[in-house]
Amino acid sequence: MQTQSTKKSFSSKLGETFTIQKNTQETAGRYVEIDIEVAPNAQRRPLHYHPTQTEYFQILEGTLKIQVGNEVKTLQAGEEITLMPGTSHCYWNESAETVKVKTQLSPALNFETFLETITALEKTVPTDAQGVPRNKLVAAQFINRFNNIMIPSDLPKFLMQFVMPVLGFFGSILGYKLPKAATLILLLGMLSTASFAQSRFSTHEFSINGFRNPSIGLEYRFKQISVHGGLYNTNMKPNETTQFMKFGTTLWFLPVGKKQNPSSFYLQLSYMRGLNRSYENKNAFSPDFGFRWMVWKGLNLRVGLVAVYGEGNKPSYLWTPGISYSFFSKK
Repeated sequence: MQTQSTKKSFSSKLGETFTIQKNTQETAGRYVEIDIEVAPNAQRRPLHYHPTQTEYFQILEGTLKIQVGNEVKTLQAGEEITLMPGTSHCYWNESAETVKVKTQLSPALNFETFLETITALEKTVPTDAQGVPRNKLVAAQFINRFNNIMIPSDLPKFLMQFVMPVLGFFGSILGYKLPKAATLILLLGMLSTASFAQSRFSTHEFSINGFRNPSIGLEYRFKQISVHGGLYNTNMKPNETTQFMKFGTTLWFLPVGKKQNPSSFYLQLSYMRGLNRSYENKNAFSPDFGFRWMVWKGLNLRVGLVAVYGEGNKPSYLWTPGISYSFFSKK
């Protein structure tokens, strides 16, 4: 009697087919073995690295291009290469023939779930030519979930260390657990269209922010994601100023106008620590939605609606007008 094959296979929009030959259970977690077929002229993925996994490639058929750090190598059938953890790399097929590759990643970790999720996202939400979700909130959620598997090489380390834990912190406050791939897509897919013009944002921005009462803070943006921190004073009640230390992250989307640095909408999530009155030494969580108008060069005005949820206090909803001066860089 013939036994039906139970090998899992995942197909990518970029022209790759991944077939699990030895899964995590079969190797007791020591490694996962995958056969990859790379279609002719398949698009390359971004440079990335695996923080704790060693990756082994063996070319079975065809010719594979692989970038390791700043060096591009050409591997023919029968050749192999081993990449140690933390090595930046990507591969692609420039030829007119399908390339077949055997790869092993050790230890296995949750690499199979990673493959299932990334191939599902590519088919469900808008992505760029390299398969990266155009909406950076979707991308951030994905990176946060699989930060033990793959990290983009161009992602600054301090953003990886700060932004992702902040997103996880907000999720824990809300009692939110990152779901499986299909549910993740349903929850975040609607956000994907908000970032279709993401390429219009500069790569780097440093801002000095001021708000009423008064407040002051600093902010750094990398593409569509920024981090901020500072002293935030607000009137939770008429004629009563409450002080907070505020830290968080912001998603910038839907750029407006034709300026080199466009106006745009933003969605912000912040952790606040009360300094006085009924919030003294208490934690608060603050989502904020608003619009930033680029007035002249780096001068910009913003107005948003913020909600403050704090320990032992009723939710408050406030307008947050502000003024900032920003310095931009495309590099």
